[in-house]
Amino acid sequence: MLQNSYQSPPVLHSPWISRLLEAYYRGPGHPAKFRVLNYLEGALGHKRILVKSRYGFVMAVDSRDLVQRHVLSLGEYEPEISRLLRNTLQADDVYIDIGANVGYHACLALRCGARRVICFEPDPLNCQIMSFNFALNKFQSYDIFKYALDAQDGERVFYRAPINNVGKSGLTKIDGSVPFNVRTASLTLVAKKHVFPRATVIKIDVEGWELAVLRGAAEFLKETQPRQIIFESSLQAGGPDPEVKHLLNELGYRLAHIPRDDGSIQEAENFVALRNGDSSLERLIG
Repeated sequence: MLQNSYQSPPVLHSPWISRLLEAYYRGPGHPAKFRVLNYLEGALGHKRILVKSRYGFVMAVDSRDLVQRHVLSLGEYEPEISRLLRNTLQADDVYIDIGANVGYHACLALRCGARRVICFEPDPLNCQIMSFNFALNKFQSYDIFKYALDAQDGERVFYRAPINNVGKSGLTKIDGSVPFNVRTASLTLVAKKHVFPRATVIKIDVEGWELAVLRGAAEFLKETQPRQIIFESSLQAGGPDPEVKHLLNELGYRLAHIPRDDGSIQEAENFVALRNGDSSLERLIG
Protein backbone atom coordinates (compact mmCIF):
# COMPACT_ATOMS: atom_id res chain seq x y z
CA MET A 1 0.00 0.00 0.00
CA LEU A 2 1.24 3.52 -0.75
CA GLN A 3 2.47 5.22 2.40
CA ASN A 4 0.33 8.16 3.48
CA SER A 5 -1.28 9.16 6.75
CA TYR A 6 -4.81 9.16 5.30
CA GLN A 7 -6.96 6.34 6.62
CA SER A 8 -7.85 3.89 3.89
CA PRO A 9 -10.75 3.31 3.89
CA PRO A 10 -11.70 6.63 5.57
CA VAL A 11 -12.77 6.43 9.20
CA LEU A 12 -15.19 9.00 10.66
CA HIS A 13 -15.62 10.34 14.15
CA SER A 14 -19.07 9.77 15.60
CA PRO A 15 -21.63 12.47 14.73
CA TRP A 16 -21.55 14.06 18.17
CA ILE A 17 -17.74 14.26 18.23
CA SER A 18 -17.78 15.73 14.71
CA ARG A 19 -20.29 18.38 15.85
CA LEU A 20 -18.16 19.18 18.89
CA LEU A 21 -14.95 19.56 16.89
CA GLU A 22 -16.66 21.55 14.12
CA ALA A 23 -18.14 23.95 16.67
CA TYR A 24 -14.79 24.39 18.39
CA TYR A 25 -12.88 24.97 15.14
CA ARG A 26 -15.44 27.55 14.00
CA GLY A 27 -15.84 29.18 17.40
CA PRO A 28 -14.01 32.23 18.74
CA GLY A 29 -10.26 32.11 18.97
CA HIS A 30 -8.24 32.17 22.19
CA PRO A 31 -4.49 31.74 22.94
CA ALA A 32 -4.75 28.05 23.82
CA LYS A 33 -7.24 27.08 21.10
CA PHE A 34 -4.93 25.03 18.91
CA ARG A 35 -3.20 23.38 21.85
CA VAL A 36 -6.63 22.26 23.06
CA LEU A 37 -7.54 21.01 19.57
CA ASN A 38 -4.26 19.12 19.23
CA TYR A 39 -4.87 17.50 22.60
CA LEU A 40 -8.47 16.59 21.76
CA GLU A 41 -7.66 15.12 18.38
CA GLY A 42 -4.64 13.29 19.74
CA ALA A 43 -6.75 11.76 22.51
CA LEU A 44 -9.64 10.91 20.17
CA GLY A 45 -7.46 9.65 17.33
CA HIS A 46 -7.05 11.29 13.93
CA LYS A 47 -10.29 10.38 12.25
CA ARG A 48 -12.23 12.35 9.67
CA ILE A 49 -14.63 15.01 10.89
CA LEU A 50 -18.02 15.25 9.22
CA VAL A 51 -18.69 18.95 8.57
CA LYS A 52 -21.23 21.01 6.67
CA SER A 53 -19.99 23.63 4.25
CA ARG A 54 -21.54 27.07 4.02
CA TYR A 55 -23.05 25.97 0.71
CA GLY A 56 -25.01 23.10 2.24
CA PHE A 57 -23.02 20.02 1.25
CA VAL A 58 -21.11 17.89 3.75
CA MET A 59 -17.56 16.58 3.68
CA ALA A 60 -15.49 14.15 5.73
CA VAL A 61 -12.36 16.20 6.34
CA ASP A 62 -8.91 15.51 7.72
CA SER A 63 -7.96 18.47 9.90
CA ARG A 64 -4.25 18.02 9.19
CA ASP A 65 -4.60 19.00 5.53
CA LEU A 66 -4.65 22.71 4.62
CA VAL A 67 -7.56 22.59 2.15
CA GLN A 68 -9.74 20.42 4.35
CA ARG A 69 -8.89 22.42 7.46
CA HIS A 70 -10.21 25.56 5.73
CA VAL A 71 -13.51 23.77 5.06
CA LEU A 72 -13.59 22.66 8.69
CA SER A 73 -12.76 26.08 10.15
CA LEU A 74 -14.45 28.43 7.68
CA GLY A 75 -17.03 26.28 5.90
CA GLU A 76 -15.37 26.90 2.53
CA TYR A 77 -12.10 26.95 0.63
CA GLU A 78 -10.96 29.69 -1.74
CA PRO A 79 -14.02 31.88 -1.13
CA GLU A 80 -13.47 33.94 -4.28
CA ILE A 81 -13.52 30.80 -6.46
CA SER A 82 -16.41 29.32 -4.52
CA ARG A 83 -18.41 32.51 -4.99
CA LEU A 84 -17.66 32.63 -8.71
CA LEU A 85 -18.85 29.05 -9.18
CA ARG A 86 -21.93 29.58 -7.04
CA ASN A 87 -22.90 32.73 -8.93
CA THR A 88 -22.30 31.42 -12.44
CA LEU A 89 -23.07 27.70 -12.54
CA GLN A 90 -26.39 26.87 -14.16
CA ALA A 91 -28.61 23.79 -14.17
CA ASP A 92 -27.53 22.68 -17.65
CA ASP A 93 -23.79 23.13 -17.05
CA VAL A 94 -21.16 20.44 -17.51
CA TYR A 95 -18.31 21.22 -15.12
CA ILE A 96 -14.85 19.64 -15.51
CA ASP A 97 -12.57 19.70 -12.45
CA ILE A 98 -8.93 18.98 -13.35
CA GLY A 99 -6.93 18.28 -10.21
CA ALA A 100 -10.07 17.66 -8.17
CA ASN A 101 -8.26 16.70 -4.94
CA VAL A 102 -10.85 15.41 -2.41
CA GLY A 103 -13.77 17.00 -4.27
CA TYR A 104 -14.56 20.31 -2.56
CA HIS A 105 -15.19 22.30 -5.76
CA ALA A 106 -16.86 19.32 -7.43
CA CYS A 107 -19.24 19.01 -4.46
CA LEU A 108 -19.99 22.71 -4.77
CA ALA A 109 -20.76 22.35 -8.49
CA LEU A 110 -23.07 19.41 -7.83
CA ARG A 111 -24.75 21.29 -4.99
CA CYS A 112 -25.29 24.22 -7.38
CA GLY A 113 -27.16 21.87 -9.68
CA ALA A 114 -24.67 21.29 -12.49
CA ARG A 115 -26.01 18.68 -14.91
CA ARG A 116 -22.74 16.75 -14.90
CA VAL A 117 -19.44 16.98 -13.05
CA ILE A 118 -16.36 15.29 -14.52
CA CYS A 119 -13.34 14.99 -12.21
CA PHE A 120 -9.72 14.21 -12.98
CA GLU A 121 -7.55 13.18 -10.04
CA PRO A 122 -4.55 10.84 -10.36
CA ASP A 123 -4.05 10.09 -6.64
CA PRO A 124 -6.06 6.95 -5.76
CA LEU A 125 -6.39 7.99 -2.12
CA ASN A 126 -7.84 11.38 -3.05
CA CYS A 127 -10.22 9.60 -5.43
CA GLN A 128 -11.37 7.36 -2.60
CA ILE A 129 -12.05 10.34 -0.32
CA MET A 130 -13.77 12.23 -3.14
CA SER A 131 -16.06 9.26 -3.86
CA PHE A 132 -16.81 9.05 -0.14
CA ASN A 133 -17.74 12.74 -0.03
CA PHE A 134 -20.02 12.37 -3.06
CA ALA A 135 -21.73 9.39 -1.41
CA LEU A 136 -22.27 11.35 1.82
CA ASN A 137 -24.29 13.88 -0.21
CA LYS A 138 -26.02 11.25 -2.36
CA PHE A 139 -24.64 12.94 -5.48
CA GLN A 140 -24.97 10.89 -8.64
CA SER A 141 -24.25 12.99 -11.74
CA TYR A 142 -20.47 12.69 -11.76
CA ASP A 143 -17.53 10.79 -13.23
CA ILE A 144 -14.06 10.34 -11.72
CA PHE A 145 -11.10 9.63 -13.99
CA LYS A 146 -7.84 8.57 -12.36
CA TYR A 147 -5.58 10.29 -14.87
CA ALA A 148 -3.07 13.08 -14.62
CA LEU A 149 -4.02 15.23 -17.59
CA ASP A 150 -1.09 16.11 -19.81
CA ALA A 151 -0.24 17.06 -23.38
CA GLN A 152 -0.24 13.39 -24.39
CA ASP A 153 -1.03 9.88 -23.20
CA GLY A 154 1.58 7.91 -21.30
CA GLU A 155 2.92 7.52 -17.78
CA ARG A 156 4.68 9.87 -15.36
CA VAL A 157 5.83 9.95 -11.77
CA PHE A 158 3.33 11.64 -9.47
CA TYR A 159 4.50 13.14 -6.16
CA ARG A 160 2.05 12.94 -3.28
CA ALA A 161 2.65 15.86 -0.93
CA PRO A 162 2.84 15.48 2.86
CA ILE A 163 -0.45 15.34 4.76
CA ASN A 164 -0.26 18.97 5.91
CA ASN A 165 -0.94 20.18 2.33
CA VAL A 166 -1.95 17.37 -0.01
CA GLY A 167 -3.08 19.99 -2.53
CA LYS A 168 0.58 20.56 -3.44
CA SER A 169 0.77 17.07 -4.97
CA GLY A 170 1.54 16.93 -8.65
CA LEU A 171 3.94 15.94 -11.41
CA THR A 172 6.74 18.14 -10.07
CA LYS A 173 8.95 16.74 -7.31
CA ILE A 174 8.62 18.39 -3.90
CA ASP A 175 10.34 17.79 -0.56
CA GLY A 176 8.81 15.05 1.57
CA SER A 177 6.65 13.68 -1.22
CA VAL A 178 5.84 10.04 -1.97
CA PRO A 179 6.46 9.19 -5.65
CA PHE A 180 4.49 6.66 -7.67
CA ASN A 181 3.59 6.16 -11.31
CA VAL A 182 0.30 7.38 -12.75
CA ARG A 183 -1.32 7.26 -16.16
CA THR A 184 -1.36 10.48 -18.16
CA ALA A 185 -3.81 11.43 -20.87
CA SER A 186 -4.85 14.44 -22.92
CA LEU A 187 -8.30 15.83 -22.28
CA THR A 188 -9.02 15.76 -26.02
CA LEU A 189 -8.47 12.01 -26.30
CA VAL A 190 -10.22 11.13 -23.03
CA ALA A 191 -13.25 13.18 -24.08
CA LYS A 192 -13.40 11.39 -27.45
CA LYS A 193 -13.01 7.96 -25.88
CA HIS A 194 -15.73 8.52 -23.29
CA VAL A 195 -17.97 10.78 -25.41
CA PHE A 196 -18.13 13.72 -23.02
CA PRO A 197 -21.06 16.14 -23.18
CA ARG A 198 -20.18 19.69 -24.19
CA ALA A 199 -18.22 21.29 -21.34
CA THR A 200 -19.30 24.75 -20.23
CA VAL A 201 -17.09 25.43 -17.17
CA ILE A 202 -13.60 24.06 -16.50
CA LYS A 203 -11.37 24.44 -13.44
CA ILE A 204 -7.66 23.58 -13.57
CA ASP A 205 -5.48 23.31 -10.46
CA VAL A 206 -2.47 21.15 -11.29
CA GLU A 207 0.46 22.77 -9.47
CA GLY A 208 2.33 24.23 -12.43
CA TRP A 209 1.27 21.68 -15.07
CA GLU A 210 -1.50 23.84 -16.58
CA LEU A 211 0.31 24.58 -19.85
CA ALA A 212 0.65 20.87 -20.67
CA VAL A 213 -2.98 20.30 -19.68
CA LEU A 214 -4.16 23.09 -21.96
CA ARG A 215 -2.01 21.89 -24.86
CA GLY A 216 -3.59 18.46 -24.54
CA ALA A 217 -7.04 20.05 -24.33
CA ALA A 218 -6.69 22.52 -27.22
CA GLU A 219 -8.73 20.54 -29.75
CA PHE A 220 -11.42 19.81 -27.16
CA LEU A 221 -11.61 23.50 -26.22
CA LYS A 222 -11.92 24.55 -29.87
CA GLU A 223 -14.82 22.16 -30.35
CA THR A 224 -16.73 22.79 -27.12
CA GLN A 225 -15.87 26.45 -26.39
CA PRO A 226 -16.59 26.46 -22.64
CA ARG A 227 -17.67 29.90 -21.48
CA GLN A 228 -15.12 30.05 -18.66
CA ILE A 229 -11.90 28.31 -17.67
CA ILE A 230 -10.74 28.93 -14.10
CA PHE A 231 -7.09 28.10 -13.56
CA GLU A 232 -4.15 28.61 -11.24
CA SER A 233 -0.86 29.84 -12.69
CA SER A 234 2.41 31.26 -11.51
CA LEU A 235 2.26 35.05 -11.39
CA GLN A 236 4.59 36.61 -13.95
CA ALA A 237 4.71 40.34 -14.72
CA GLY A 238 1.26 40.83 -13.20
CA GLY A 239 -0.37 38.03 -15.17
CA PRO A 240 -0.28 34.27 -15.68
CA ASP A 241 2.45 32.29 -17.43
CA PRO A 242 2.87 34.06 -20.82
CA GLU A 243 2.68 30.76 -22.72
CA VAL A 244 -0.61 29.92 -20.99
CA LYS A 245 -1.94 33.38 -21.79
CA HIS A 246 -0.89 33.12 -25.45
CA LEU A 247 -2.48 29.70 -25.87
CA LEU A 248 -5.78 30.81 -24.34
CA ASN A 249 -5.79 34.00 -26.40
CA GLU A 250 -5.25 31.90 -29.54
CA LEU A 251 -8.22 29.75 -28.52
CA GLY A 252 -10.45 32.84 -28.30
CA TYR A 253 -10.32 33.77 -24.62
CA ARG A 254 -9.43 36.90 -22.71
CA LEU A 255 -8.03 36.58 -19.22
CA ALA A 256 -8.79 38.23 -15.89
CA HIS A 257 -7.19 37.91 -12.49
CA ILE A 258 -9.39 36.63 -9.64
CA PRO A 259 -8.22 38.64 -6.60
CA ARG A 260 -8.14 37.02 -3.19
CA ASP A 261 -10.62 38.32 -0.64
CA ASP A 262 -7.80 39.19 1.78
CA GLY A 263 -5.96 41.20 -0.88
CA SER A 264 -2.81 39.09 -0.69
CA ILE A 265 -0.72 38.23 -3.75
CA GLN A 266 1.03 34.87 -3.82
CA GLU A 267 3.44 33.08 -6.11
CA ALA A 268 0.52 31.24 -7.75
CA GLU A 269 -2.69 33.15 -8.42
CA ASN A 270 -6.12 32.29 -9.81
CA PHE A 271 -7.30 33.53 -13.18
CA VAL A 272 -10.36 33.07 -15.35
CA ALA A 273 -10.41 32.82 -19.13
CA LEU A 274 -13.64 34.23 -20.57
CA ARG A 275 -14.77 33.41 -24.08
CA ASN A 276 -14.47 36.41 -26.37
CA GLY A 277 -17.81 38.16 -26.87
CA ASP A 278 -19.24 36.95 -23.55
CA SER A 279 -19.43 39.89 -21.15
CA SER A 280 -21.85 38.31 -18.67
CA LEU A 281 -19.17 37.36 -16.15
CA GLU A 282 -17.15 40.55 -15.99
CA ARG A 283 -19.16 42.10 -13.17
CA LEU A 284 -18.54 39.01 -11.02
CA ILE A 285 -14.77 39.20 -11.10
CA GLY A 286 -14.31 42.96 -11.00
